[in-house]
Amino acid sequence: MEHQVSPVSLPGCKSLTQRALLLAATAEGETRLIGCNQGDDSESLKECLIALGVEICEEGDALLVNGLAGPLIADGVRLDVREGASTFRFLVAQVAAGGGEAIFSGSPRLMERPHEGLLDCLRAKGATIEFEYEKGEKVLKVISPGIKGGDISLEDSSSSQYLSSLLLVPWQSKALIRAAALDASRGYVDLTLEAVARFRGVGSVVPLAEDWCVQPGVGEGSVWDLPGDASAATFFLAGLLVNGGDLVYSAPPDPLHPESRLARDLVGMGFLAVTEDVICAPESFPEKRLELNLDYCPDAGPALAVACAFLPSGGRLTGLHRLKDKESDRLRGMQNLVAAVGGKTAFEGEALVIAGSISSSIAESLDTAGDHRMAMAGGVAQLRFPNLEIKTPECVTKSFPEFWSTFKKWRNG
Repeated sequence: MEHQVSPVSLPGCKSLTQRALLLAATAEGETRLIGCNQGDDSESLKECLIALGVEICEEGDALLVNGLAGPLIADGVRLDVREGASTFRFLVAQVAAGGGEAIFSGSPRLMERPHEGLLDCLRAKGATIEFEYEKGEKVLKVISPGIKGGDISLEDSSSSQYLSSLLLVPWQSKALIRAAALDASRGYVDLTLEAVARFRGVGSVVPLAEDWCVQPGVGEGSVWDLPGDASAATFFLAGLLVNGGDLVYSAPPDPLHPESRLARDLVGMGFLAVTEDVICAPESFPEKRLELNLDYCPDAGPALAVACAFLPSGGRLTGLHRLKDKESDRLRGMQNLVAAVGGKTAFEGEALVIAGSISSSIAESLDTAGDHRMAMAGGVAQLRFPNLEIKTPECVTKSFPEFWSTFKKWRNG
């Protein structure tokens, strides 16, 4: 009898859920979003939008969003964005453009992360944006007369979320956004363009030589069945590298998502194979290091570091410059992950080299620093070392609340 592979149910795409919720909130009419990501980041964005006056309700597996047909206007509201960098950055741009006053609170780590590139851009257009302390808690206060559009200069493009924040705003007059050359993942900007086009039409954003021309308008409500999350899929791909097996998705990730490219690259290099819709490990791995530039898939870093430690020839990872500024210092975290499973790392210039062919674990537990990607990468390591204890495993709720049960079902399938 032919072996039947149990499909893996990925959560809804977090990146597209964030963008779709914002676009639906400012659009005219009702939007039905099916299969939204239900992690903490998406939930906090939903709560913030409701606090800003947007009507959102659940109907089965769908969210119904009654759009405001205009910008988000804050009336002194306090918005808790928890740990969500995209929630924070997207909403700050929306409030600055719409006008009014808001106080943003969030986790201490979020408030430490770099945001100044976007904030300086909005300050230059007349918004007053300052960090303050309330009873020892760092918060961000935004007071803005509103920004209609016009010429907007984004001089720091170290995060693609800065540009995406501006592209998502329902400008009231044509906006010409001049952005510095993108240092970060352009693929996430492409996701933003995909979402904007769905609500506001193809041609609502026109990329020019050095500028982005954004037409005014809020767009219309839509029905969108969101694809699976490509970032979540990464941990199952890494699991194939560590422990073999087969992988089938019940709903595939969006091919435009930058991390969807990871599976194609691993297949192209011979580290994975595909038969029809089944992804699997090859009969034998190539006799070479796995070499990848993580610039297009920085969230995959922890899982790939673990995988490289188990590959026969190890791996060499580049494009690491943004990993220190994630939910934790992931560059250090990746080194700790490899050390926990008995592996060794070294730097060749700016590249992290990971020795392969480990056979025994050293650590009894793994400190995830409360980082969801680190915890899920620890789950990959448990495929070979099931007694490795993962500290704060519940932090996966940020993006993939059902990770542990889904991963266990796949592992035992």
